[in-house]
Amino acid sequence: MTSMDIEMLPLEHQIDQISSDITSRRTTNSIQDQHPVETIPNVLPKTVRTPSKKPDHRPHKLNSKKVVFMFVMFTLISMIIGIFTVCFSSPKPLGKTCTFILKSEAPGLIVSDSHPHSITVADFNNDHLLDIVVPNSGTSSLGIFLRQDNTTFRDQITYSTGSGSLPYAVGVADFNHDQHIDIAVANYGTNNIGIFLGIGNGTFMSQITFSTGSSRPLWIAVGDMNNDKQIDIVVANYGTNDIGILFGDGLGNFASPKTLSTGYDSVPYSLAISDLNNDDKLDIIVANHGTGNVVIFVGQGNGTFEMQFIISTGYKSQPYSVAVDDLNNDTYMDIVVACSGLNTIDVLLSFGNGSFTAPYKYSTNNNSFPLSLVIGDFDNDNHVDIAVANYQNESVGVFFGYGNGFFTDQMIFFSVSYNFNPYSIAGGDFNGDNRLDIAVVNYDYNYVDIVLTYRNYSFLSQNTYSTGIQSGPVSVAVADFNNDKQLDIVVANYGTNNIGIFLGYGNGTFSTQITYSTGDNSQPNAVTIGDFNNDKQLDIVVANYGTNNIGIFLNYGNGTFSSQTIHSTGNGSRPSDVAAGDFDNDGQLDIAVANFYGWNIGIFLGYGNETFSSQQTYPTGNSSNPQSIAIGDFNNDSRLDIAVVNFHGDSMGVFLGYGNGTFADQVSYSVSLSTHPYDIVIGDVNNDDHQDIIVTIDYGQSILIFFGYGNGTFVEGNTYPTGSGSYPYSIAVGDVNNDNQLDIIVTNCGTNNVVVFIGEGDG
Repeated sequence: MTSMDIEMLPLEHQIDQISSDITSRRTTNSIQDQHPVETIPNVLPKTVRTPSKKPDHRPHKLNSKKVVFMFVMFTLISMIIGIFTVCFSSPKPLGKTCTFILKSEAPGLIVSDSHPHSITVADFNNDHLLDIVVPNSGTSSLGIFLRQDNTTFRDQITYSTGSGSLPYAVGVADFNHDQHIDIAVANYGTNNIGIFLGIGNGTFMSQITFSTGSSRPLWIAVGDMNNDKQIDIVVANYGTNDIGILFGDGLGNFASPKTLSTGYDSVPYSLAISDLNNDDKLDIIVANHGTGNVVIFVGQGNGTFEMQFIISTGYKSQPYSVAVDDLNNDTYMDIVVACSGLNTIDVLLSFGNGSFTAPYKYSTNNNSFPLSLVIGDFDNDNHVDIAVANYQNESVGVFFGYGNGFFTDQMIFFSVSYNFNPYSIAGGDFNGDNRLDIAVVNYDYNYVDIVLTYRNYSFLSQNTYSTGIQSGPVSVAVADFNNDKQLDIVVANYGTNNIGIFLGYGNGTFSTQITYSTGDNSQPNAVTIGDFNNDKQLDIVVANYGTNNIGIFLNYGNGTFSSQTIHSTGNGSRPSDVAAGDFDNDGQLDIAVANFYGWNIGIFLGYGNETFSSQQTYPTGNSSNPQSIAIGDFNNDSRLDIAVVNFHGDSMGVFLGYGNGTFADQVSYSVSLSTHPYDIVIGDVNNDDHQDIIVTIDYGQSILIFFGYGNGTFVEGNTYPTGSGSYPYSIAVGDVNNDNQLDIIVTNCGTNNVVVFIGEGDG
């Protein structure tokens, strides 16, 4: 494409076409007035246990396994995109959805044939409420929407930008030092910059124009580019393949533009201004749609610039907009680019010297055509996120940030407005709730939408780490295996007969898996963690369902482990779960195991030197099939007791410990016939200082609470449905909303979701 071609096919004439070579869309690129947002405490749940293959149970369902208390910290923060939350009190209705929500609140800011091209927010009338300005390319005017209360706006006030001006982008600042916000507009059709000086009451003086030659100005940004304490204007010139800098005099006047070439056929579409190399001088970042790259001009502080870096965004990437912010909390400004040609956003992390990493690409989905970006903290976790306007698939997408420069996969939100083709977006708090909202313009259907954000204990999408082909990971536990003070992960891979170790880097990411064999046909079904040889290193014990034994992996303290040492659980016993605790009060860890087809629990007393006694067994009843096991002190005698759920026995069983490694016979508590309790967890959910037992009722599609009296006995308490067809498997407890009350977290195999029951402290 040449400059001649561009002039022969004006940008405005291409608006109705979306194709791989389109060069017409115009977007906004950053938050103009980002307000601080209220911090919601991080959700740090305590435990979770994962499903595994269930012996002789529905052939296509997986069986749940034991996990240590800390794992929910990972699971709920990194796994869940949408979470279905239920109030934990029977009088209240079920089904309250608590998630990150975008809600359209201001459709109807419509002007016929106005074709708003971008959007910017600022307080134009000094009432401390954010207002909106849009350049209406169809009617050659600026549209001002003054906010009058939470989310409602007055009718549009328009100011002419001149016949045939085709205004495309605006920037806001105080250009004449009168403490009132003014507006600069890039008039593509008449090749000039228009200045509207603000009166301070939401009205503006008539436009004053400053020529840009035959440049076809397409985008605009403002800042002090020569350190004279006056606001200057930088424009991206579509027609002349350059950027122009108009230096301000502080009175609202601007000099003729000084131009910097962006390269032959570069077709600059968007630009941003920031100090990229920490020298207190503003630099310029340009997204070149035609050449598929980002160009960085390093400022010298005197109004001169040097082109120092050209970063490719890929063949046919067609970058459309650019935004800057510190994405990884290192105090350096990073870059995000919307690449319409590849349907991605690109993240470029800064080294702090003006140079950047190669782009890390995040998909916005096929045929999405991302046009506009805004960066801000949309979920109040103190990490910046990225919102993108996906024109073609009619959505706003959000990439939630982890605070380390990495982001979740895109979370899609669709507007409730009719014919939603988001063209440009901006961020701001439009309803005074200290949460960042999004304003969207729709070029094709001539309206502005305000999209409000709400957040109640929502969770981010998952990072995925492979455990191997057909590995069938069924159980997981978390601990620091290499003494670097970062949590690591161990999984039991039922299908490939091994355990896998993922070493944590401390930023939510992990190494690739290191595996240790559990033996041919072993089918490891559960893992737990403890120091079994008193060397102050955390070891691993695994229940090998297929080979009827438990295996001990001793930790060398550097994240590597010995080969497995096995201990038999008996012929045909099929151990399904395992737990560790000191049952004989000798200061050494012992092991308890649920033997699914042994119809018993087994106890291995530890000697503290990695050896154990032979298994002692305690029956759970004929055909009971004990599935899961948990440990606690149920009668306040400072001796560990054991609770077990009996899958085919339709019961929960309690074994009270004598403190010498032996246990009383099981006391059984029935559940409804053929409902099959599956998993178990212990916690005080009614604040009576006695441990309660909570179980998942698989076929009953519910959870059931047994309230403890503190003397080792229990009474059946409340039942809470988990949803039709849910088949709840794993369960954990933790305070997910920081109200000092235990909440319950359940994984539903049948409906592929997680349910959170918010506790009120009374059970």
